[in-house]
Amino acid sequence: MMRSFFALVWNEHDPAASHRAASLQRAIHQQTGPETHSVEQDGFVLHDVSCPPIGHPFVDLGSKGKSQAGAIFGTLFRKTDDPHAATPVANLDAQSLAAIRHSGGRALLARYWGTYVAFLRASEGFTVIADPAASIPCYYTEQSGVYVIFSNLEKCGFLDRSGFSINEAFIAALLAYDKIQNGDTGLNEVGELLGGQRLLITPGGTRIEPLWDPRDIALAGFDPPGAEAARLLRQTVTQVTGTWAGACKQVTVSLSGGLDSSIVLNSLARSGYGGRISAVHFRPESADGPEHRYARAAADHAGCDLLEIPVAPDAGLPAVDDHPLTVRPNRQFLAPDLPGLLPPLQAGSGALFTGQGGDHLFRVSSASTGFADFILQRGLTGEVSKILLETARLSGRSIWSVLKETLPHLVGRPHASAAMAGLSGRRTLVNQHAFHGLDPHLLLPDWASHAKGLPPAKFDQVSTLVHMFQVRDHVDAGGDRETVRPLMSEPLLDLCLRLPAWTLSAGGVNRGLARMAFQDIVPELVLKRTTKGYAARFYIDRVSAHREVILSALATGELAARNLISPSEVRAFGERDQYETQHSGSRLLTYYGIEAWLRAWVRETGRRAALPAQTREA
Repeated sequence: MMRSFFALVWNEHDPAASHRAASLQRAIHQQTGPETHSVEQDGFVLHDVSCPPIGHPFVDLGSKGKSQAGAIFGTLFRKTDDPHAATPVANLDAQSLAAIRHSGGRALLARYWGTYVAFLRASEGFTVIADPAASIPCYYTEQSGVYVIFSNLEKCGFLDRSGFSINEAFIAALLAYDKIQNGDTGLNEVGELLGGQRLLITPGGTRIEPLWDPRDIALAGFDPPGAEAARLLRQTVTQVTGTWAGACKQVTVSLSGGLDSSIVLNSLARSGYGGRISAVHFRPESADGPEHRYARAAADHAGCDLLEIPVAPDAGLPAVDDHPLTVRPNRQFLAPDLPGLLPPLQAGSGALFTGQGGDHLFRVSSASTGFADFILQRGLTGEVSKILLETARLSGRSIWSVLKETLPHLVGRPHASAAMAGLSGRRTLVNQHAFHGLDPHLLLPDWASHAKGLPPAKFDQVSTLVHMFQVRDHVDAGGDRETVRPLMSEPLLDLCLRLPAWTLSAGGVNRGLARMAFQDIVPELVLKRTTKGYAARFYIDRVSAHREVILSALATGELAARNLISPSEVRAFGERDQYETQHSGSRLLTYYGIEAWLRAWVRETGRRAALPAQTREA
């Protein structure tokens, strides 16, 4: 279950736009019924299309006839150091609302956090703002003078899709890198509002402006002693975890077996939360290293029940013709529907908590760049020998190698971010043509490709936030629990961006500060584990189980018809069993998902590519 919305913005003095908006309103009510939660103002309507509906999904900013100021969809909290004061905001007083509007929305990001999309009436038009983590997808298009903003196109059967066309350039780039975040989508007529961006709708058109830049937060960093940094980290994790749990009567924590989910569970268990806490471990039935004993240790330490649910890699593969009509291929299309495997809730509201986000915020890295950060920011201070030794331990290199790798950073050599550097490693026999003429700087937000003065290790951490943000739900998942990722909350994001890289890797181990902060509440078996569990073999086994279906779909489908992939290279990749020996082999699932999305829109638009001879013969 996820939060989903649909909104319309138009000039109420424009008869044609008002007529179009009224027509869409009638279509919405026919699909959802008149009881759907909504906010209706002059030239603006906002509907909750979540299924099942979420109680009180809005922070109403004046629909009852006064300010007509807009609305905020989602959950909003005030930024505060008091963990007991962080309750959901139901409404905003006149002073707070005025500050937000007069600042163009900047005061919203400065004073509040949560998962939300804000709609604010401004002097020059209407403003739409996505929270920094883009927790709720936000897409927009224009139809006959009406701006349509929505989270899930597949839930908007009332919307006219006949004018949409496939953005083939985006699909080609997606084959090279399926985590593209540049504001484009798979449809030429639909744009995406990224985290921390503002969409300004005016009589003259639209423009996108950034309100949030993680580099600015990192540049305003501070450097407390290790013990104080650990205290702040623990306090912040406890605050955000307890805050999210406070809105639910029961929480199920998904225990992967790793450190991050164990921290979430045990922090929640000691937060004073009065609801029911349970844990679940989704156990992959593959050759990946078993994780259940770590999950069991974490659950026992927290004193809660653990449900183990086996997940078979050969479970049914969605048919290539079954992809929903989303605005971009869904990365979770071929992943198991884990929330849907949970037993239904008996009563009350519930949530599924995960530990996602910890890798990026607590810093899982073996790079030696942390020492360069230290020298650039601290100079040759008394701790230099300690940090050098810890960096050598973290990276598995000698101190001489660390010094050699540090020197270029000290003389100003440009540093390619971790996100940018990782792009070249995604080339396979199947997608190699997608890299021809591809400018990687056009695939990512500016903050992920340009350092803006950040030292190398901190820039790497900032840039990989694009990977963290992509774990969000793009398509409604199964089950009756809302998925919550408490570690991806803005207060924790801010803290971890401000702390130095070498502090986060305290002791020369990945997530060293997190281990220090939670050493008394996380079981020793998990705390001292420095390796990570992976499900790579699970997805390779999934490819193996459905090999012929996947290869046939790719070799004879729309991607091949558009010459975006080569049928012979697809066959060669499969026949040589390269997918079994290469880490990239599981990306056949990614390509299959893109093919499925493309076929769905070809059926919808009727714009089929002419099959070249080599594809017909395949």
